[in-house]
Amino acid sequence: ELVEKAAATGVKAIKLQTYTADTMTLDLDEDEFFISDPQSLWFGQSMHSLYNKAYTPWEWHAPIMQRAASKGLICFSSPFDESAVDFLETLDVPAYKIASFECIDLPLVRKAASTGKPLIISTGMATIPEMGEAVEVAHSAGCKDVVLLKCTSTYPASPENTNIRTIPHLRDLFNAEVGLSDHTM
Repeated sequence: ELVEKAAATGVKAIKLQTYTADTMTLDLDEDEFFISDPQSLWFGQSMHSLYNKAYTPWEWHAPIMQRAASKGLICFSSPFDESAVDFLETLDVPAYKIASFECIDLPLVRKAASTGKPLIISTGMATIPEMGEAVEVAHSAGCKDVVLLKCTSTYPASPENTNIRTIPHLRDLFNAEVGLSDHTM
């Protein structure tokens, strides 16, 4: 249904996220694995249970991608670990997007880049040197098409915190295309 609605709006592409709760976190109900902030929307839940509720089951990926293709949409994904890249390769995704939290996961960047497919790297959680490492690893693994997304990783981000004037600086610094991943209201 979401693919149908997306297609009706005229979008050209949709992106999935490919992970499981077990590949994201430990199944613990304590310390940093448990949300104890009473102000949080997810108070009283473990990270594992939240990821388990939020993930797109892997058996849904192929039907979603087939429906997207039937509507003329490009469908790709953000893998969150190397096993997700292996799985997505069986579906012949046309590109990969590395989430901002994973920008420093250089083995993941290397694995996705080694497919030779375009790589979109979100930069929200990365420093300039970390972005440089990710771009270098992607290029050294054979990826010719690297796009960076300037991203502010607060949800929602205030316009004052988006710092979009850094886009030309990032473009010059990394000699790469740079887009915007926007989380403003």
